Amino acid sequence: MRRRHRRRLRQLIRRLHDAWYWLKCRLWHRYNVVVCRDLPPTWCDRDYLLLYAAFTIFAEFVEREKGHFDEPDVFALYSDYQGEDPDERAKVEAYARRMAVEWKTIRELYAWWQGRKGNNDFDDYYEDSAMLHRLIAVRGHLWT
Repeated sequence: MRRRHRRRLRQLIRRLHDAWYWLKCRLWHRYNVVVCRDLPPTWCDRDYLLLYAAFTIFAEFVEREKGHFDEPDVFALYSDYQGEDPDERAKVEAYARRMAVEWKTIRELYAWWQGRKGNNDFDDYYEDSAMLHRLIAVRGHLWT
């Protein structure tokens, strides 16, 4: 009898928590809204909005994920395999090398964006597109 009441109480608490979280995200903490402060509040073409939205999300990620971005040797973060299996060690080291290359690309993209976003006279559509392609290529590593 007590177990059933505890279970129902836990379910009720969980539902209340989920409802409060939904309300909080709907009214105050809009996590799914991208604000492009670098663009003027007037109309802009959708292709530029796409560029600015993608790189705004990217810049927020880099600025919040300081651990990897400031690490001089990302390879060391991922190559800490302690086992004896040489095949597994080779796989881990190959993965660590790939991660080091990806984080080098992330650093390059971030540096480019820091110079690009403030320059309103910059209008190189092909370079913007190339950098956007590079960002899409590393998007799988943009998680916290």
